[in-house]
Amino acid sequence: SNIPAPNSKRLSRQPDNQSTSSHITTKAKQSSVPASIPTSKSPPLPDYEAISKQSYQRLPRNLKMKATLPQLNVIFEQVYKVIAASPSGTVSNTELLGHAERIPDCNAGVVDVLKGLGVIRSCSEGWRLGAAA
Repeated sequence: SNIPAPNSKRLSRQPDNQSTSSHITTKAKQSSVPASIPTSKSPPLPDYEAISKQSYQRLPRNLKMKATLPQLNVIFEQVYKVIAASPSGTVSNTELLGHAERIPDCNAGVVDVLKGLGVIRSCSEGWRLGAAA
């Protein structure tokens, strides 16, 4: 009879010296962050970059009338510092407008322009930095 023995190498699908449990153990050891340590939910902050002339020129006319490019760059730098200083990377609407009142030439209209440029964005927690302009 030509029936192979149950322990035959032809029936084994795994290399000779490894078992299924060693594969599982190896994969579990590859995890770089232990499950007991919570990971931060806030994404890394983008680097500050001044708003480019090209980005400003792409804005609709009604937004460009609210602030000039030099004004926007001064205001955005201040807004960036406020949001970057927040531990969660977000600030509430009241907090942002409170800081905006202390910045010369800044108001809710200028915040709309920054939102239109995509350098800040609204989220459920308040305002967060957007992609670089």
